Amino acid sequence: MNQEVVLPRIRTYVSGALLVALCGAISASAQVANLSVVSGNGQLCCTVLNNANFQPLVVKATDAAGNPVANTIITWTITTSGALAGSGNLIDPSGAQDPGASVAIRTDTNGLATVQFQQNLLPLQGELNSPYVQNSIQAAANSGSPAVTFVSKTALRDPSSGVNLVTANAPLVGGFDPSVVPPLAGQSGTQFTTPIQLRVAGQGLASAGVPGVSIRLVIPADQAATIACVTGAGADPGSVLSDANGLASCTPVFGGSGSGTYFVLAGGITNTDPTVAPIGYAIFGPYSLGPITPAAPGLVTIVSGNAQSVNPGQAIAVPLTAKVTDAAGANPIPNAQVTWTVSPAGAGTLTNTIATSDVNGQVSTSLTLAATASGAVQVKVALASNANVSATFTVNVNTVISGLQKLSGDSQNATRNTAFTQPLVVQVNDTRGNPVPNTPVQFAIAASSVGTATLSAAAVSTNNSGQASITVTAGSAAGAVAVTASSGGFTQTFNLTVALPGPTLTQSGFLNGASFQAGSISPCSIATIVGTGIAPTVQGVVVANLSSFGFGLLPFALAGDTVSFGGSQAPIYNVANVGGQQQVSVQVPCDVTPGNVQVTVNVNGATANITVPVGTVSPGIFQTTMSDGVVRAVMVRADGSFMSPSNPARLGERVRAYLTGMGQTSPAIATNEIDNPGADLVGKDATVTGSVVVGITNNAGQGAGVTADSVRYAPDLIGVYEVAFQIPFDAATGNSVTFSISITPAGGGTQVSSLGSKIIVQ
Repeated sequence: MNQEVVLPRIRTYVSGALLVALCGAISASAQVANLSVVSGNGQLCCTVLNNANFQPLVVKATDAAGNPVANTIITWTITTSGALAGSGNLIDPSGAQDPGASVAIRTDTNGLATVQFQQNLLPLQGELNSPYVQNSIQAAANSGSPAVTFVSKTALRDPSSGVNLVTANAPLVGGFDPSVVPPLAGQSGTQFTTPIQLRVAGQGLASAGVPGVSIRLVIPADQAATIACVTGAGADPGSVLSDANGLASCTPVFGGSGSGTYFVLAGGITNTDPTVAPIGYAIFGPYSLGPITPAAPGLVTIVSGNAQSVNPGQAIAVPLTAKVTDAAGANPIPNAQVTWTVSPAGAGTLTNTIATSDVNGQVSTSLTLAATASGAVQVKVALASNANVSATFTVNVNTVISGLQKLSGDSQNATRNTAFTQPLVVQVNDTRGNPVPNTPVQFAIAASSVGTATLSAAAVSTNNSGQASITVTAGSAAGAVAVTASSGGFTQTFNLTVALPGPTLTQSGFLNGASFQAGSISPCSIATIVGTGIAPTVQGVVVANLSSFGFGLLPFALAGDTVSFGGSQAPIYNVANVGGQQQVSVQVPCDVTPGNVQVTVNVNGATANITVPVGTVSPGIFQTTMSDGVVRAVMVRADGSFMSPSNPARLGERVRAYLTGMGQTSPAIATNEIDNPGADLVGKDATVTGSVVVGITNNAGQGAGVTADSVRYAPDLIGVYEVAFQIPFDAATGNSVTFSISITPAGGGTQVSSLGSKIIVQ
């Protein structure tokens, strides 16, 4: 290899991949606050050729606001134990991981994570006291919490008759077969008073109930009338699970309108394609459904136009709009007649006093105030059929005022995300200098504000003393905040200041700088620290040594941040604040002793301390998104070119991969030290002292260990290691061959493995 030609290309490509990887945590997911079952719980299967095949298990991750959390790791683990357990594997649908008892799968853009469970090595025949085998599969976020558990069962066969030892009995409604009772009928949005019950149990002497089996109602495709179960605890939406006695009780909820049929499905799921029959252990029906009648009007709510302020004799600017729905507020009601009235009488004229709701359930009118109107004018909208179902709008009549006086609350300071101590108070006076009651005052945060804050109200009416007040809570951005109070053409401005607190740190926010695996850092490795208050004044990414493509010694202070581990200063790669997520990427000092280490982060003079675990090694593979959109390892081929979809590695070829967290070297590398850029010969490199094994899936679909040829500190880079190895001739081929690296620290200890990546092999 021509070192003078290859090394500059390695520097440029690896540096670019390193910068992308270090900044990659910016787009990492938010914290998962809730994990819910979407599909697949409570499946019951038959044995087929000594195997049982289940439909995929799906969960959804959401944040505290209920928004889906994308690109977060969900760890799936088989947690079964006991005599009824069966062996099985979890399968990654993408094929990026080998099947096993535990897999880690990232959520998609909708917050969904999917795994396939395959149970195998089953006895074809069961026993009377063991009519089925069971597996429990746990899905967990945030390294363990929150978590949900799926249960999958397989019915075994009677050794004498060959029939399944588990049976799902026909459903009953009030103790009768659904086919002989009147069709289930009711109003859309309501529940049927009598539940549909079904028992799952063993055959004959094995008659004990089978718990945890899914029961749901299925309707034909394109049917307007719908019915579903009130969702039970831990069940798929619209289904219930059988209890300890095998009894499932489904309370039906009606939807849509008209008539049709429904089926009762036991131990399965509804197919994602509505034209394909559902998949399950047993299905009963069809049974008659309906008629389902449309919901009746039962609620009137305000949509828009409330709390307007208008001068006497003028029309309101925005029409008064209300919405008619059913009593639960779920379904809009069209063609409902309402009446509009003004109070006090004579305070204004309505454009219409009777209206009929449109297809969206909405009605509207407009109001022109009388010249003599004053104070607050109310407009009531009520159902013509029931005047007690109503909503009331308030229109405030402007008073001619002469001034707005600022009384208290100016020039306050508050720490971010805390309330300002004093309320902001103003007084409205008329032309005679008297206070004006019942006059609206608008409060707003000026666009010129650097800091952020929230107001307790945007509009407040003055009290009997002519005073109006609000409270203010400091937001997440520090700086000056101007709050304006306006009424009758007069304005007062309150000047407030949002101050910075120290950063907020958590152990789960310390990530491997290459793989972004939580808690995976070690001396000399690259770490990315994610938390609030780390980069409050930064917009975007501030990168050290950007003009030299990331090369050269790193600074110990960047964008107002400094970081130390156990008292040793950490060199900083970048400081970032993108989309509200703040982070700093550093090299963990090489002189840090593995164990529980105190870390101090200082941001513009405000500090925070936290104790975090630091390992001896923490291998993490640098990756990059390639031209086909797939994330793969940064890999250099023998000719110095980089692996890509158009330039795959070859069987038997010697290649190089780039990692962080491979531990100390011989000779030892110091913090912020750059290895000899000309080193490429044995004896001149800073080589890793631990024992390194490269894992590559072979053509039999099994993981194969390959001993690395050399493992050294990468020339010209800080915190980056280069692992050279030969791709075995029996390695699997394709665009997504599983690849990982494991290291056993020098002197013995536990082998530590990186997260899996992908490479292209032909």
